[in-house]
Amino acid sequence: STLRISDSISALKNGEYNEGALGELGGFREGRTFPGPHGNPGATSVTFRHDWPNRGSRAIRVPHGVVPRDDFWNRLESVSGFVSRHNSAGHSLPIVDFEIHRDAIWPDSKYCHVMTMPWVEGRTIHSCARDLAEKCDHLALKALAYEFEEMGKQFQASPFDHGDISGGNIMVTTEGSLRIIDPDTLRHEEVPDPDISEVGHVSFAHTKRSGIRWENDLFRFPLEVIIVSLEALAEDPSLVDRYGDDDSSLLFDQQDLADPTESKLFRELCSHYDDRLSKRALRLRDAAAADSVTEANRILGSFRSPKPLPPNPVTITISPMGKFVPPESRMSSATRRAKLPIRIPDVMRREGDVE
Repeated sequence: STLRISDSISALKNGEYNEGALGELGGFREGRTFPGPHGNPGATSVTFRHDWPNRGSRAIRVPHGVVPRDDFWNRLESVSGFVSRHNSAGHSLPIVDFEIHRDAIWPDSKYCHVMTMPWVEGRTIHSCARDLAEKCDHLALKALAYEFEEMGKQFQASPFDHGDISGGNIMVTTEGSLRIIDPDTLRHEEVPDPDISEVGHVSFAHTKRSGIRWENDLFRFPLEVIIVSLEALAEDPSLVDRYGDDDSSLLFDQQDLADPTESKLFRELCSHYDDRLSKRALRLRDAAAADSVTEANRILGSFRSPKPLPPNPVTITISPMGKFVPPESRMSSATRRAKLPIRIPDVMRREGDVE
């Protein structure tokens, strides 16, 4: 079956949902233009914010388009239990808890399952990093790169993997910590993998990733793309004016990863005066040219302890968050790179109303 975003909004307005699971209607964040709950649309779901006095603020994700089958929800329910136990045990991999609520909304008499999770106050790493580069905040960018190195080591030591690490599904909180917010392709070694319906964000995933079988350590290559981008911006913030865009690409885009030997960005980074950055960019370029994710991961190797931050490093609590105004396009339509499709929604950053 299929479901439209407007159907979900109507169901909430008309009380056609499980109030005990999702909360009272008055708690839903409303749009500026149209009365009723405000939805942030993504590729496969629409997210509503609900502020509940006794349970805090939550993100409520309702599918739109083709409604997933029960096996999709069954798998996520199993993964959710492992995430909850992982976080309760105090492990450091920053995956946000989430819950599946069965038959929680009833648009047009269709009973649909819903995902909820705590609302993360912050901005996506994509938005945060590009804004820091525009402010030439070198130390904050280095701090973010350090945090992503730590995340890579935490993934290596955990039973989890993620099939869609990208700039839009990792949040930088108002306190400056990282949170993984999109669990659709989150994997756990004790939960059977789902059918493959996507192969990652085109600006972050390896272009030779298999669409038939799940490979190991899918987090490794896209995390390296993010880290190299952050380290490059820390060394040369002007890169933000010449590469990437405001919607889907931090610095690298699909063409850079698909044809790295012809990439202008790779040429610039691989010949950079900073020896550490150039060596890391060369290694990423070789990995991007590899014929498989397995070979790319072999080239990249394991995450190692990053270079220590300076004493009393600058915090990123205020700089990326305070009084943020989304930047206007930095390139004209004639020179700006073509926008790429986004696989994972930037659900917690956009403020546009849904009709």
